[in-house]
Amino acid sequence: MKTFEAFNNIDEKEELFLQLAHLDELEIKFDFIEYENIIFYFYKDKCLFYQNKKSKAFYIEYVKIWSVFEKKFSLNFKETKDFMVGAIDKHFKLKDYTPLGFVVNAAAQIDKHFKLKDYTPVFVRLTKLL
Repeated sequence: MKTFEAFNNIDEKEELFLQLAHLDELEIKFDFIEYENIIFYFYKDKCLFYQNKKSKAFYIEYVKIWSVFEKKFSLNFKETKDFMVGAIDKHFKLKDYTPLGFVVNAAAQIDKHFKLKDYTPVFVRLTKLL
């Protein structure tokens, strides 16, 4: 389990989010020709999050992150969504975004798209940047 010096006195949900989100290791990718207004956040070639700047939606990988909260804490959709609103506001500095889970098929399609593309990766340490 990672420790994050910057986050003292965090509750169990917050701690789990930090573990699953890999904020220090996310790679930002984008292809504004194929995916206009969308920024993808990858961890080890797997898309964990993506942000639609136009619709102000923030998609969270369902199996690896979203559903973990539903199961571990017995949360319903609204409770999970409410928690994620705070998490993306705090850790991604995205206010007024709607968090939604995205499914494995979408994740696999995104992962495949970026494996086939020639692009210049941008590495960002979110905990340092924000």
